Amino acid sequence: MQVLLYCLITLTVIVLTLGYASRLRKRQMHENEMKLRIASLEIKALQAMMNPHFIFNALNAIQQFMNEHDAYQGNKYLSMFSRMIRSSLKSSRDPLILLETETDYIRNYLELEKLRFGQRLEYSIQTDPELDLKTVSLPGMLIQPLVENAIKHGITPGGGICRVDIRFSREAGNLVVTVRDNGPGFSPRSEPQPDMHHSMGLDMIRERLQILSDMYRQPFLLTLTDHRTEDGGSGVTVRLVLPAGLS
Repeated sequence: MQVLLYCLITLTVIVLTLGYASRLRKRQMHENEMKLRIASLEIKALQAMMNPHFIFNALNAIQQFMNEHDAYQGNKYLSMFSRMIRSSLKSSRDPLILLETETDYIRNYLELEKLRFGQRLEYSIQTDPELDLKTVSLPGMLIQPLVENAIKHGITPGGGICRVDIRFSREAGNLVVTVRDNGPGFSPRSEPQPDMHHSMGLDMIRERLQILSDMYRQPFLLTLTDHRTEDGGSGVTVRLVLPAGLS
């Protein structure tokens, strides 16, 4: 009887423990699912905040062409702009986009900017050969704001040619994106007043990266190097490190 009683107590404890563990696991899974949903909504909200910046600048450029009675350039700009909007709306529905789609989007954006600035803007987009553009994925609307900021820093009143170099590479299993401009850097002398658009863009990107890090439980890193203070050169390099193999 004592052995039977002991076995019954032991079995009861095991059943209760397993039941409690199962309920705890289900609750944890539910909480994680809710966190992912909230994070996804936060990211979409941030993307919705960032898109109007680009739209506002593009419409200003179109208006400038029209005011200068350059209907051909205005129509060309408007056509490219509409294609970019369609691409942006399509990619905004998905949390991840292919690297091929992202590079095409960035190239179209830079061509739009070249219509605005003409010979004052030069750019290059490089991708490492080992990167498969049709299989590597990354979150959308991360690179364009960085390129936009590079142009804003590189295009100076009365200055020379603005050069923006973008590179996609693989390092230690991560996707690394670098955006470098040849502007004056972040020195207080070159920026007497804070650039609210610039700070808002970077702040929103940092916020998105923090959410993505929590979602995927992998680090998403953003660093800035001011070459004027680092090595006596010119310009700023933004380095974005993203985990590879996102799905």
